[in-house]
Amino acid sequence: MRQQQQLNILQSLPLNCISVDTTYLYFQCGQYHYRPYQYQDRQLFIEIDPYQRNPSLPK
Repeated sequence: MRQQQQLNILQSLPLNCISVDTTYLYFQCGQYHYRPYQYQDRQLFIEIDPYQRNPSLPK
């Protein structure tokens, strides 16, 4: 059985975020990490596990 977790999605990032460019771009905001995601012509930010090599995002 697959473990499901609730997605945390932001419409904008807090002010204290820094961009991190590894194999993909994500933003570090204190202890939280977000990856940009385009949805219906809007940019959203989805919380990710920064230690996961290729975070899967909703389609």
